[in-house]
Amino acid sequence: MTNWRPGAERLLSYTADDVLGRRGTGLLRDESDASRLVERCRAGELLLGQAALRMRAE
Repeated sequence: MTNWRPGAERLLSYTADDVLGRRGTGLLRDESDASRLVERCRAGELLLGQAALRMRAE
């Protein structure tokens, strides 16, 4: 991750320090979804609401 906005922090409860410099796949609930999502992005698909994300418990 190279950028983390306040909205993402509010939505997922991860701070910028938690995620910057790390792989975005760490936010996926099931990291095995990563290759499928990458292929769809490369094919030019718009992915809205297509991945289950891991939210940090407070």
